[in-house]
Amino acid sequence: MPEQTTRLAEIQAREAAATGGTWGTHYDGTVYYLASDIRLTSSGATCSRQIAELHDDPDDKTQTYRDASFIARARDDVRFLLAEVARLTAEKAELDKVCDEVMRERDGLHDALDKFAQTVAPEDVIGEHSSGNNPWANALDLVTPMAEVDKLRAENAELEKALGLNETAAA
Repeated sequence: MPEQTTRLAEIQAREAAATGGTWGTHYDGTVYYLASDIRLTSSGATCSRQIAELHDDPDDKTQTYRDASFIARARDDVRFLLAEVARLTAEKAELDKVCDEVMRERDGLHDALDKFAQTVAPEDVIGEHSSGNNPWANALDLVTPMAEVDKLRAENAELEKALGLNETAAA
C-alpha cells in the first residue's frame, strides 16, 4: 500500500505542476497544437500557453488526431481518476469498518453458541468444531422441543392419575 500511496502522490504532484487551464487542440493543417485556454479569433487561434506540437504522421493522420485528443483531455481525465481513487479509498475504509464490526458480532455469536452448546452437553457428547461436525447442531438435536415437553407432561399426568400418584390430577 505505501508504494501505491507514493505513486498517487507523485501523480497528484505532476497534475498540480502541469500547465493550468482547459487544455485543447488546434490544427493548422499539418500540426496539432496542444495548448491551454485556446480561443479562436478572427486572426487565428490564441492560447494562454502552448504545451506541445504533434506533427501529422504522413502514413496515418487519424492517429495523430487521436493522440492529440488523448493528450488534450489527459489533465481532466487525471483529475477525474484521482478523485475517483480518493472516493473509492474512502469507501473501502468505511467498508473495512463495517466488516470489522460484522466480524466482532460474528465472534460474539460464535462464543455465545459455544457456551449454549457446552451448557446442553459436554464436548465429548457434542464434539468439536470440524468440517465433519457441528457441535451447535448437535446441541440443538439434544434439546427437546417444547411441543415434545408438553406431550410428555400430559402423558406423565395421565400415568400419575392412573396410578393415583397425584391427588390434584385425580380430582
